[in-house]
Amino acid sequence: MLNKKQEEAVTSSDRFIFLLAGAGTGKTRVIVERIKYLLENKITVEEKILSISFTQKSAKELKKRIGKENIKSQTFHSFCLSYLDFKNVLEPKVFNSEELLLISNYKNSLFRKKMPKHYKEYEAYLKNQAGIDYDDILINFLKLKNIPKYDYIFIDEFQDTNPLQYQVLKKLVHSMTNVFSVGDPDQSIYAFRGSDIKIIDKYIKDYKAKIYLLDENYRCNKKVLLTANKLISKNKKRFNKALYPIKTKDGLVEIVYTKDRFKTIKTIIKRENFLTILVRSYHSHRNLESYLEENYVFNYQLLTIHQAKGLEFDAVLILGTSEMVRTNTQKELEEERRILFVALTRAKEKVYLLEKHPNRFLKEMKTKE
Repeated sequence: MLNKKQEEAVTSSDRFIFLLAGAGTGKTRVIVERIKYLLENKITVEEKILSISFTQKSAKELKKRIGKENIKSQTFHSFCLSYLDFKNVLEPKVFNSEELLLISNYKNSLFRKKMPKHYKEYEAYLKNQAGIDYDDILINFLKLKNIPKYDYIFIDEFQDTNPLQYQVLKKLVHSMTNVFSVGDPDQSIYAFRGSDIKIIDKYIKDYKAKIYLLDENYRCNKKVLLTANKLISKNKKRFNKALYPIKTKDGLVEIVYTKDRFKTIKTIIKRENFLTILVRSYHSHRNLESYLEENYVFNYQLLTIHQAKGLEFDAVLILGTSEMVRTNTQKELEEERRILFVALTRAKEKVYLLEKHPNRFLKEMKTKE
């Protein structure tokens, strides 16, 4: 059964919609139910619906939940590639990951950023290999004269859209198009890959989109959600919203200060049936798994926060908040705060945060009992 706000979004007759869907508020269910609503009420047909997700896994899962074979549920890249004749897509290994990221961000910024040092050499390599890269898939799609027409377009994780992807969406919009974009600016954590949080505002302005809000959280216990709300409220450039818990249990948020990090982690893991350890990056924690293995501790998994996006776990241990606060600009600080917010809202019941000393983020998230 849908709650009132979910039902309003599902049954809306607005042509352009932005669904501001907080963590754990059932956004995927709303997308599925809206598509079913459109079909059951004969407002459109399967072939006129396009659903864009940001991973192949989520695209396949969405299609499975809808249960309709003729609905296109794809990523931006797989969708655009399906309309190109030229399909020799390469991932050049002769350039390092840092160079490739700079080149990709140059392309998905619509060439507005500074041209990377090795860009011309990179393009010459692609030409010599008679290939294109993943950004070229979208760039070449934009050059097509005859493009497919869809009456209903759904875009999930809209906060992670980059300028190149937004141009693809704009190209797909015609006089009969309805767009249902879903996202949460508080979970925008891919700026390093070129995503631009300001695209949400641009979309709302360009298409006079109606905003619907999902703020009832079905995932987190009360203390977990209260802590996450307190932290993210410190970001100045955001939609002013707070999440409200449906669960009635308090749950646990525990900040642990320790000088013996590995031993404390082992103790916490043994306290839980299973623990998910979330880190900002593997680099600072690469010896942890070896230590735990040597001490016969196996009831855990280690993920980066970016890997955990979209997932949920009973108990979470977060490491590396001291890394997050070491930023140069307010923009970077707000991005790091969003990353920590994502980590916190992966937890259904318990959150442990481990550090040697207090830091800005740990102080910001402290709540009154």
